[in-house]
Amino acid sequence: MIPNIFGQQKNRAETAWDWVLKNKAVLIDVRTPEEFKTGHLDNAVNLPLDRIADMIKTSYPDTSTPMVLYCRSGNRSQQAYGILKSLGYTQIFNGGGYQELLSVKPAK
Repeated sequence: MIPNIFGQQKNRAETAWDWVLKNKAVLIDVRTPEEFKTGHLDNAVNLPLDRIADMIKTSYPDTSTPMVLYCRSGNRSQQAYGILKSLGYTQIFNGGGYQELLSVKPAK
């Protein structure tokens, strides 16, 4: 849990949505293309973990672009976080799992 300014706790999915809504972060789904086809968050971009290092500079050359990463459970998105950090990206957040994010998705 992550404390907010009012002392309340936010989980990582809620924090991820804050990034998307307030920081205009790009949603990056690091699951396989097959998993992505079975369902993904609106406006998410599929950059699979095994190809993210090769694809990220073409897709998002600005290393200060805010990004929220997600996968099935949060494990692959954490690995992608490490890869992007090593490539110099500075505004990245591991949003966790797809279902986790869906469960707290803000109403439009």
